[in-house]
This record gives sequence, structure tokens and C-alpha cells, in this order.
Amino acid sequence: KVVMRPFVPIQAVGKVLRIRPVSMEGATFYETACEFTEIMSDDREAIIRHVIRSQAVIQRRRALQEGLTVS
Repeated sequence: KVVMRPFVPIQAVGKVLRIRPVSMEGATFYETACEFTEIMSDDREAIIRHVIRSQAVIQRRRALQEGLTVS
């Protein structure tokens, strides 16, 4: 079970592919990669929407940092 922002619960069966420590602002977090082996289509769509939204936020932040206009 995974809860993605904004509080979207996902339930799936997966296989952990790797875990690696990531240091950020003096703290250690863990980046985890997994392959979903069993997942309902609604949950798959929720993950796709989450990834697309996250990519848009990252692109907007980069554009703002570079002084570009964001529409």
C-alpha cells in the first residue's frame, strides 16, 4: 500500500528492484525503485497522473529558476 500526494491510496503487489541512500539537507532518505507485478487499472492510472503532475511541477520550478515565463 502506498499513499501518494494528495492522499491518493494505491494498492499493488511489486518487486523491489533497488534501494539507495540519498543525502539531502543533512538528512538521509532512501530512494526505492520497484516493479509493479499486480496492479488494478485505476491504480495504474492514478500513478500515471501523479507522475505527469510531478514532472510539470519540476519543469515549472526549473523554468522559474532560469528566469523563463511560465504559463
